[in-house]
Amino acid sequence: DRLEQARQAAAVAHNASVQAYDKIAELEQQLEASEQRVRVMEERGDALEAQLTQPVVAGSATAAEARAREAEGAVAAAVQRATAAEAWAEGAEQRAREAEGAVIGGREEGGNSRGKGG
Repeated sequence: DRLEQARQAAAVAHNASVQAYDKIAELEQQLEASEQRVRVMEERGDALEAQLTQPVVAGSATAAEARAREAEGAVAAAVQRATAAEAWAEGAEQRAREAEGAVIGGREEGGNSRGKGG
């Protein structure tokens, strides 16, 4: 009975580990997409900055500055999302390691109980 409980716990831990790794892979893809968006925003920001350094009419400069600030805000938001995704992925990796440890611990416990003649 204890052996079966250990097997079930190991199966649950294994499933949690697989789900965690799947979520990590998904978050890594999201992080890559966020980083790509950051690069695009930085390029846009550079282009806007180049426009601002050229002599322009005052109204156009103000509009370009507003777009530049908007782009900077979008970059900051993308970086923040990427940082949050990284933190979640690190937590998921830790949970996966803990789940694997529980599986190994369950196997060792199951092995010991058999060794005791249980």
